[in-house]
Amino acid sequence: MADTRRINLKADDAPHTLADLRVLDVGSGVGGSYCALLMAGLGAEVVRIELPVRPVYPPMGSTVWTALNRGKKCVTLDITDARGYDVLMGLVDQSDILVHGFLPRSAIELGLQYNRLC
Repeated sequence: MADTRRINLKADDAPHTLADLRVLDVGSGVGGSYCALLMAGLGAEVVRIELPVRPVYPPMGSTVWTALNRGKKCVTLDITDARGYDVLMGLVDQSDILVHGFLPRSAIELGLQYNRLC
């Protein structure tokens, strides 16, 4: 028999749903940044890694960039450099979720494939 109990959440509970999680937002594009923004809105601590060489859109400091990164801690890190990659791996170890918007080939080139991150 199916469990028919309901969980009653008050509206005040929703913003803190992910309060115990740390999310690492790496990469480019709007999709990953928006995903991490939603998690920040639900209470997660989100650390945004900005790459020193980044795509043109959205331009850093623009309205779109600001909207996508509100509520996040932001740091610039060159993950193509060995020291920068080591710092990134340290942050991965301290995080619960990694969000990136790289194409699979780019993710492999940067060392961000699943089996290496686990």
